[in-house]
Parts: sequence; structure tokens; C-alpha cells
Amino acid sequence: MNEAEAPQDRRVAGPTEPLTDWHRAVERLNVETCEAAELAFARGETAGARQFLWEPLRDFVSAAVRVAGPHPVSRAVLAGYWSLARAAKLWESEMRWREVHLESFESGRTHGVVRREWRAALERVLDRQADGEVMVGGRGGTVRIPTEQGPVILRRFRRGGAMRWLGETYFGFRPRPLREFAILLRARRRGLAVPDPLAAVVERRFGIAYWGCLLMHEIVGGTPISELVGAEPGADLVELLARGLRELHDAGLSHPDLNLGNVLVVARSYGPLLAFVDLDRARLRSRPLGAAARRRSLRRLRRSAAKLDPAGRLLSAQALDRLERVYWEMRDGGP
Repeated sequence: MNEAEAPQDRRVAGPTEPLTDWHRAVERLNVETCEAAELAFARGETAGARQFLWEPLRDFVSAAVRVAGPHPVSRAVLAGYWSLARAAKLWESEMRWREVHLESFESGRTHGVVRREWRAALERVLDRQADGEVMVGGRGGTVRIPTEQGPVILRRFRRGGAMRWLGETYFGFRPRPLREFAILLRARRRGLAVPDPLAAVVERRFGIAYWGCLLMHEIVGGTPISELVGAEPGADLVELLARGLRELHDAGLSHPDLNLGNVLVVARSYGPLLAFVDLDRARLRSRPLGAAARRRSLRRLRRSAAKLDPAGRLLSAQALDRLERVYWEMRDGGP
């Protein structure tokens, strides 16, 4: 998202909109400031006097002088508020990431990593003494477990396809749960809508063989797109997907299993958002994806739509064509 341009289209509530629409516009604006702050923080920016004082004042004056209409002062207030809120969110991001402390643990053949603030709450889970609710979907290895700090999602790593017979057994010296934990942390550091990882656990078996699981915050209100087939999504799904994929790829994240079941539509009062899950084997590059990698990802999504929505009730061939057109028309970092 281009922070210098994107807010201009989102700051303004129309002069004739009722108060509820105005509140909705401010709520949406707050979400945009969070996204802008996360991306700015990912590029190494920190909050200081320039962000808290001079930029809000500049935007307020600029909007008051530039915007014509019956409510220039209100629009100028929103413009200044956007910059001030972005600075506050930038500062919050900095403080939050300073508090992310990881601890390693080892017990017999089991080892892993956990966030310090969640160590006590996840103690019984890490010791396999906590029961949870098995969630529908995937390969049956996802469980919702209640804890003192709220519900968490435990995802066991299970094989599929031709290697299904191996079940939960993997091989290698770089366990997938630990790799995905690191990818998720780095992706969230760049402001991407992916699960918030809490812990990764690996149990060694017979030397290089291992079993593993990943614990994450639950994404409340998220519904896989695959479950919306045949239903009314309540939003322009094509626009959502195009924008979400573009942000993902512009940030350098390559999702190896991009299908309709791994993209969640998250309901919010100001409108739906997208979240991407199951980043096993994902790669996070230091620069945006190249054109070839982007095309492969879009083709993978088409194959998933053809498999899970063969009748095109949700994503028809015409809708997918439009998705790609909207995707390629966007500039790096935003529309």
C-alpha cells in the first residue's frame, strides 16, 4: 500500500452521510492506519516528533486548503487524525515487537520454541495434557484448545497425497513446525494477514524422523472461501482476493499451497478482510515476487477453484479473469 496516496481515498466521509456511516468511515480508517504502520515499521521506520507533530499538522493544513466542499474542516480533521493515528500505531508496533521474547524448551525427545508471555498458559498444551475441539477441514489435525489467555489453535503436521501413509512422520534436520513459526513471525512483522504464532513443538523419532505441531492465535470470525461456495459472500470477493494476493506478493511471501481452503474471509463491522493460513513450506523473500512466481500462484488458485468450485458458483472463469486483471493493474504496494 502506498501510504502517501492510499489514505486520500479513505479519509473522507461524504457530507450527507449519517453519523453511523461517519463512525464506520473512522473505524475503517483506523484499520488502514494499522496496516500502514505495520508496513512502515517493516521498512525500519520508527515514530518520533516528525510523525506525531509535523506530519499530522501538514496533512491537516493541506486538506483544509486543498479540499473544496461544505465540510473542509471535517475532512482536514480526518486527514490529520489519519497521520496521528498512524504514528500511534507505529509506536505500538515498535513496543509490541520489543516485547516478543522467544524461549526454547526441551524435555526428553521433545523440543521447541514458545513466546515467553504464553509459556505459562500453554504449559499443559505443550505437555499434551490439554484436550480441545477438533475443527472441521484440512486433514483432521487442527484442534481448538481453551487457555487462560484465550483459545488457541493447535495444528498437527500431517502428510497428504502419495505420502499419506506416513501420517504425522516427517524427516529432516530442519523441522517444518520451527520453519513455519519463523515465517509467520517475519510475515506478521511485515504487516501481513497471517496467523499469530505462539509456539512450535517437535518430537524426534528414530534420529532424523520427527513429529511436530504449531500453536497459533485463533482468527476469530474467519471462514474459508471454500465454505462460501454456493453461498452469498456479502462482498466483492474478486476485489478482496486481488488486493490480498497483491499485498502478499509485494511483501515477498510465496504461499506454496494457495487454495480456497487456506484463504479466510474475516468478518468485521467495517467490511470483510482476508487472512492466509497454512504457510507450511512458504518462503519469505527480501523483495517482491517476480512475475513468474506471481503467475504460478495465480494458476494455483485457478486450479483450486476448478477443483472446489467446478460449477463456478462463487468464482467463475470470468470472475477469475477479472481477478487477474485487477491484480495486474495494481501498482506495487497498493492500488
